[in-house]
Amino acid sequence: MRAGLGALARGCQQSLFAGRELACVSSIHGQGVFCSARACTTGGLGWGHTAVAAQLNVRRWDPMDLAHQARGLLDTPTGCAAAPDGRFAVRAAPSSIQGAGLGVHLERGNGKSGKEPVPRGTVVALYAGVYIPLVPLHARAAARGDAVVDVLHLARLGGYGIVDPMLQDHDYNEVSSYWLILETYSGVMDGFRGAERISGAAAANPYAVGHFVNHPPRGTAPSVAWQEFLWADTDERVANRLHTGIWYIDPATSEPVEMPKPGGQVRLPLPGVAIVALRDLSPGEELFMDYKLSRPHPEWYSPVEA
Repeated sequence: MRAGLGALARGCQQSLFAGRELACVSSIHGQGVFCSARACTTGGLGWGHTAVAAQLNVRRWDPMDLAHQARGLLDTPTGCAAAPDGRFAVRAAPSSIQGAGLGVHLERGNGKSGKEPVPRGTVVALYAGVYIPLVPLHARAAARGDAVVDVLHLARLGGYGIVDPMLQDHDYNEVSSYWLILETYSGVMDGFRGAERISGAAAANPYAVGHFVNHPPRGTAPSVAWQEFLWADTDERVANRLHTGIWYIDPATSEPVEMPKPGGQVRLPLPGVAIVALRDLSPGEELFMDYKLSRPHPEWYSPVEA
């Protein structure tokens, strides 16, 4: 196992990632790609996430408030139609965009409050997924300017089963189309088959449908955006989990380094991703989010006008 990983690591450094450009792709289901950018992988930054993060999303809301709202959504029992306060519900259903697959639609909640608009700044959905953190600073320093090979690089060469054995038969490009590249907490939120990989009632929650939100069609303004927040250590129900298994290849020894074990001395923060209303939303409308793709654009994509 270790010999094979070492060979993959050397292959990454020598042939694929040494001073070349890598397309760092983040996406959600519907039409394919959520956000993408070009980033040079020199400087030991692995897949170059810090070089692209700033242009992927803009912080607009208090992360502590987002976490509070996210906990409220997770209090909704599986199978219930509306949030605990009855204001609104969301549903993954065929998109209004032809050929886009599923989209996320806002629906009326229960009682009088369910007929009112959903205010700007409201968390309307969550992005369930597995958090793969950036390689730690001490490993990047030990690389002396070379790229540190992380598990995502290994997966690109050796298959995504290196990241998660249950995804052994899935294509790297397919899985990576569900990545969100995080800026504040540094790393990737991998939303591919998130509910299955996280398990538990939180992942099956009716609001964990953020990966189905589509990019708006031409002439339509986005109605929601995504932003990171941090789950608390005391949260019993969360819509995300930390990656387990191999994290990166030690640049000094070429040996694989695994993620810290749960309950160990090293504890990593667990971010979440909230889908937040950019304006007041009305029941019945489909939610749209600006994917902010870099060029060249796919045929279906229309840049959002400023």
